[in-house]
Amino acid sequence: MATTKRTRVKAPTLNPSSESVLATNINDVSTLKPHGRVCTERGGTRKENLLKCKQSMFVSTLNTRTLRSMYLQEELCGLAKHHNQYIIGLQEHKIVHPDEPIRHHDLFDGYQLVSSSAWRNRAGIAVGGVGILMSAKAKKTLLSCICITPRIICATFGGSPKTTIIVTYCPTNVSDEKESEEHYMVLDKSIKQVPAHNFLMVMGDFNARVVTAKVRLSLRSNGKTPPRKIRYNWKVLAQDTQLQDLYAVKVRNRFSALQHESEDDEDATSTYQCFIQNRECRNEVHEAYVKDTHECTSVSRSKLQARKNHLKETYDKINQEILEQKITQVEKADQNCQHKAAWDLINEISGRRTAKKGQIKGDTESERLHSWFSHFQQLLGNPPVITNEDEPIEQVHREFDMRTDAFDQEEYEAAKKVINEGKSAGDDDITPEVLKRCNLDDIILSFCNEALLQGRKPEQWSILNLIPIPKSGDLREGRNYRGICLSSIVAKTYNRLLLNRIRPFLDPVLRMNQNGFRPGRSTVSQILALRRIIEEINNNNLQAALAPITDRNCTTKKCFAYKFINQQINGLLTGNMDINLL
Repeated sequence: MATTKRTRVKAPTLNPSSESVLATNINDVSTLKPHGRVCTERGGTRKENLLKCKQSMFVSTLNTRTLRSMYLQEELCGLAKHHNQYIIGLQEHKIVHPDEPIRHHDLFDGYQLVSSSAWRNRAGIAVGGVGILMSAKAKKTLLSCICITPRIICATFGGSPKTTIIVTYCPTNVSDEKESEEHYMVLDKSIKQVPAHNFLMVMGDFNARVVTAKVRLSLRSNGKTPPRKIRYNWKVLAQDTQLQDLYAVKVRNRFSALQHESEDDEDATSTYQCFIQNRECRNEVHEAYVKDTHECTSVSRSKLQARKNHLKETYDKINQEILEQKITQVEKADQNCQHKAAWDLINEISGRRTAKKGQIKGDTESERLHSWFSHFQQLLGNPPVITNEDEPIEQVHREFDMRTDAFDQEEYEAAKKVINEGKSAGDDDITPEVLKRCNLDDIILSFCNEALLQGRKPEQWSILNLIPIPKSGDLREGRNYRGICLSSIVAKTYNRLLLNRIRPFLDPVLRMNQNGFRPGRSTVSQILALRRIIEEINNNNLQAALAPITDRNCTTKKCFAYKFINQQINGLLTGNMDINLL
């Protein structure tokens, strides 16, 4: 009987007592393939990568408000699948599991939710909670997921490079300041612990604490506009205690010296003014131009042209030095994995994504200033005309047992805690960092007590810097700008002192349904109630009349709110109202 030729051979049997089996590392254990090649155990499977070349990946972040209902989970998974979302960072899912720091939820369409436990407030209501919603492909690449705090969760996905995603739900503006500072310290520490070669994404609800700024650099001044103010890095002052003490001593010495010089004029404005007082080629061109105008000769013209050429060479050299500095900054930012800063510098050098620029109509500076003044005067309106100034005001409520004496240090400390650092200063150039970090409480408190007891406030408190911000449209027209006012931080502190005294007596007098401009309240409930009333009126075919209460002057200014409410009333009476507008 003929033997059949076989192409496969039997693999040799390993001796259990051999050193390969007794190896401590699993990667040392090997088997032989039919042709004698060694195959390690880890070579049998191929790991999935989250980031892949030439393949788009969609990630997003969402504040869900709640995700406890199964129907909301199904809706979210359906939308994520429809929009091809790989990963979604979730905030405020309100799913409570205090016994488990991390819980994995298998949802619909292959999606999985990894969540940290929400917490309960004093009323026992579930609040907060963060999580990561992953698709089936992203779930295969998940390496680890840890809960740093109930507000911060961190997940690492496989790949080359690895991807680290941090999801956070930051405290709101009504939260305790200490809690907010601790949260951002933990978040900053978590970001710094991520390996430098990992691809890092930080997503979440930051509650308006993340801001961007665009800075415009100017090489020279035209001689007509005033010089730009020096921009100081006040964050250094907030972090260096020795610098704070040195700054406070310098301000006190300067203030006492100026106050001694102006002893004859002791009004609050002059005293406050004592407290807040703390290039060659172009000149040659200007002199040559003046000389050429008066002595028009060929020699003077040649000198003028020579000075112009020298000026142009100087500016070319300066531009080249600035460009080299920016290129060096791009290289350093790329080495430190500061990709956003690097791309911002690249866009600035190349001229891409520049801010909107324009100049309002006007041939001279005075004409443009008058155009600004006329625009904002019409926008803000005229002061009211009071015809009966001497008419007595009737007392509505009884007299409150409210303090009217001078402010003490405890009240000032409470008002100072509310001040947020990093804000812009007013016309007096006193920043929040100076008030909070430097030992100048007695000086600031003396100005506030003088305004309270004697009615003598500095005029600098009433000066507002109006900054025009461009919108869309023709930037030569004033109507395409919106303005923001920068007021004095010291004046805001004085207002906070007054408010802290008035609020405990005023809150019990206000109506229960008064929610506007009151801390911890919102007007959402009123809007929802009005919407529900109008919907039920339409559903039941009932008759109703809405009486809006608004200012009469608002009608003459084409107020949007007045027009909107009138439109809804007319639509209700005619039966053609659009509910979706509310």
